[in-house]
Amino acid sequence: MILSSLVFSAQALLAQVPHFGPGPKIEFSNRMHDYGKIQEEDHFAVHRFEFTNTGDKDLYIQRVESSCGCTTPAWTEGAIPPGGSGFVETSYETTGRIGTFSKSVTVYCNAVNTSFVHLDIRGEVVREGVQHSGVEIPDLGRLEFDKPSLSFDPLFDNRIDTQSIRITNRTPYSTHFTAPNESELPPYIRIVQLPSGIEPGQSARILIAVDGSALDPYGFGATQIPLMTDNPVMPYTGIYVTYNRKQYFPTYSERQLKKLGKLEMSTVEHQFGPVVPGDIVETHFVFKNMGKGPLQIKELFPECGCLSLESSQFKIIGTQKTYPAATLAPGESLDMLVRFNTAQKTGYSNQSIWVVTNDPRNPEFRLRVGAILPEPKTPECLTCPR
Repeated sequence: MILSSLVFSAQALLAQVPHFGPGPKIEFSNRMHDYGKIQEEDHFAVHRFEFTNTGDKDLYIQRVESSCGCTTPAWTEGAIPPGGSGFVETSYETTGRIGTFSKSVTVYCNAVNTSFVHLDIRGEVVREGVQHSGVEIPDLGRLEFDKPSLSFDPLFDNRIDTQSIRITNRTPYSTHFTAPNESELPPYIRIVQLPSGIEPGQSARILIAVDGSALDPYGFGATQIPLMTDNPVMPYTGIYVTYNRKQYFPTYSERQLKKLGKLEMSTVEHQFGPVVPGDIVETHFVFKNMGKGPLQIKELFPECGCLSLESSQFKIIGTQKTYPAATLAPGESLDMLVRFNTAQKTGYSNQSIWVVTNDPRNPEFRLRVGAILPEPKTPECLTCPR
């Protein structure tokens, strides 16, 4: 009896371990960097996050988005082969930004273990302590959060989730907060608890609620909650909120699963091979409902303006979304035409289409297309000595 219980427990634990099929995988050595104190006169604070492709196919970084215009990302472009390494570099502009900061960048890629990675940077920008008058500028402290952001991952589409963040007053001034108006907040965000004020050296918790049912798109999103204060050191601060919205599915038995829609794809990737720049190339992806219930394609999102999608039930150009995109009866198929405009593309160009369905076996995935285009040529120097 004890042995069977141990076997059952081991099987249950193994069942909880996420399994990823073949494909590229991304692993970062770290996802947070603290600069500590940096001088304003440095102008830029730069850090490089290193990653490795631990999968068995080429990895591509599709894009990197910053939470603020003050942070500029750069990254490894082109294919990273299995076992290869790459980087994502953040450059934070320090000029005129005295005080603490906490920023994030989001890395989107074609990895099978995660389609995006959240990287955080933080630190404090300080200024040399002498003015032209020779009077030293005192350090008046700051309003400090105990973490760089609130991350709601996962955020299910049928519930409201709440999290708290602690703020500490490290200035010599009593501080009172002014909550933003409802018009200043997204409709899915609510400030549940905000302290009226905190004295020097004291801390308080701010409670934030995010309503997954009030959002439209699935996948990753981010916003910032502005907070106004009467503190002369930091009259303005904000809370950065990220979320990864997912569908909620109850636990189904095998019999129940058979009554639902079941997605079958003709293929999930098409490579065009060598293409002349500027050509518009086409391919087809076929969705088929192999289940006994209706199959709903809830979202289709071309993640590049160079892609357009068309079928008998919808037409999507660029990064326009539709909700839902299509519904298939049992046994019904949908042929989707994909056009890829290769204008201004160079090298290995790989693009993706985000898909969300109501099939609990395959609720979200990406379709991929790629092409090989000539690398830009360096102009010949006509005045250089030969």
